[in-house]
Amino acid sequence: ESIRIIKETISKNPDSAYANFLLGLNYLGLENYKESISALSKAHALEPKNSLYVFYRGTAYDKSGDMENTLNDLKKSIELDPNNSNAHNYLGYLYLEKNIDRDRALQLIKRAVELEPDNGAFQDSLGWGYYQLDKLEDAIHHLNLAVQMMTEKNETDPVVFAHLGDVYFKKNEFVVAVNYWNRAIPLYQKMDDKKRIRSKIQKVKKLQGQ
Repeated sequence: ESIRIIKETISKNPDSAYANFLLGLNYLGLENYKESISALSKAHALEPKNSLYVFYRGTAYDKSGDMENTLNDLKKSIELDPNNSNAHNYLGYLYLEKNIDRDRALQLIKRAVELEPDNGAFQDSLGWGYYQLDKLEDAIHHLNLAVQMMTEKNETDPVVFAHLGDVYFKKNEFVVAVNYWNRAIPLYQKMDDKKRIRSKIQKVKKLQGQ
């Protein structure tokens, strides 16, 4: 219904960048990435200096598996708005996940944290960055900050608990690791994510001879 209304608005005012932006967000929410990219591209063409349009198009590219355009759009978003904290965090996290440039990743995420120090998701990214660099105590510090900030806002994110589990597993503190992984499992919506975490718990049990 939202898409229908927005399309009616665009038919009357095709030069509305914001309407095309909203259309792109709706398609993104429906996981229709092709249409999302198309609408966000129109918004960007109409207002080429708007960082948000490029950022969300980068998100759509990421979800569709187009990493080259994802990275290009996130970099462009930062160029357009050096204070776009979400773009800094997103790009930094991708650099970590794709093992592109860990040092640059940490710089990007630290900048995101500087811009929004009370953002739990950014603290999670920073903790994960320290984990990748084997700075486990720093990782635990920032991941615990993420949990604290999210709890204060009545938010939950299974990724943070999964990350804490991974850190404690790397520290050979298996009981603590399993505890965090068990907290993550019911919060995940996709079965693949639940299976992935359960497989880690099974690995611990095998190591312990259970």
